[in-house]
Amino acid sequence: MIELLLGGFEPPKQTLIELVKEPIIIEQPVIELTIEEKIEQNVFNCDESIYYIRADDATCLAKPVYVPISRENTPQTIVRASVSGGLIGSYGSVRSGGNCVNTARAHGKIQPGNPSTWSVSTRTPFIGAAALFNYNHVAIISGIWDNGDIEVIHENFSGSRTRFSQAEMRGYF
Repeated sequence: MIELLLGGFEPPKQTLIELVKEPIIIEQPVIELTIEEKIEQNVFNCDESIYYIRADDATCLAKPVYVPISRENTPQTIVRASVSGGLIGSYGSVRSGGNCVNTARAHGKIQPGNPSTWSVSTRTPFIGAAALFNYNHVAIISGIWDNGDIEVIHENFSGSRTRFSQAEMRGYF
């Protein structure tokens, strides 16, 4: 009689509990994070004590390491070095045509115009730098004394001085 009522329908052979035990898989849509969200969530797990989080792709970028310059080994006498592959003569000069601009040019240090209009890039002297004087003169630093004075190679300067105080310089490049 039940078969007649059900119209020949045969019930499933599994129990209701067995039917419920089967996993139901619901696919979740993939959500792409914005750059701002990736940065905020630090998705690449950057250690922010040694890395920056890049603003363009949120990956880790190593922070620069500051290394202080040690001044412990300041020489007690002049430090000499060839600044242009042997152009320094026995007395520390370059035969370049008789003027300071040609000396600078011989060492690859040149800017357009007169030295009084040249720009400086640092106030700290270094061997091989062009020293721009407070007056219309340029020279190449060949040494630095322990008291901070600089020794230069130059031409066409009144007198034969090669050692100068940094107070006489407006800067270096």
